[in-house]
Amino acid sequence: KPQFDLFLPSFYMSVFTVTNEQFARLLSERQPSSALFNLWVYTVGHVTKPDGEGEPYHVAAGFEHHPATHVTWFGAEAYCKWAALRLPTEIEWEKAARGTDARLFPWGGQWHDDFLRWRRGNRHASEPTAAIDAHPDGRSPYGIFQMAGNVAEWCEDWYQPQAYTYHALGNRRPPPSGDERVLRGGTCVQSRKLEFRCAR
Repeated sequence: KPQFDLFLPSFYMSVFTVTNEQFARLLSERQPSSALFNLWVYTVGHVTKPDGEGEPYHVAAGFEHHPATHVTWFGAEAYCKWAALRLPTEIEWEKAARGTDARLFPWGGQWHDDFLRWRRGNRHASEPTAAIDAHPDGRSPYGIFQMAGNVAEWCEDWYQPQAYTYHALGNRRPPPSGDERVLRGGTCVQSRKLEFRCAR
């Protein structure tokens, strides 16, 4: 808040989140030191370190096309640079999620249990995340998958509580500083519906 209308220049957004397989390719190519690996990843999820130096990283069977998990903002930024991409700004992310009709959720104004992966849905303990192309009914108006649920997504911005006050005045630039970074979209382990709103 506050709510506002703001013109955004055209931008591209990936239809899918980054997969474990894609993130493992970054790690295999860059072969980060232990310190850099720990900066990029909170904890080892479904991608494991190689047995020997210079060998490729491995993804647990069945999770190749699931979204990369436990990746820090620094890891997300490193992936984007490696892939010649960039993280979206917070207002770009929200525009991609809710379109031009101010929808509450990426798919529209009404809640649907089966349009996303969340704690109270059809999530199994052995497979908490879903494949990146699951839940096609939950796509945003631009066809982007899973902007609600499954994994939260990093934005470029520093988190500032008053950021939208400045955006409402027409300023599209992200805050220049802060102590935390912006996460959007909610995760598969969250259970409150409001966590998955486009504006959250």
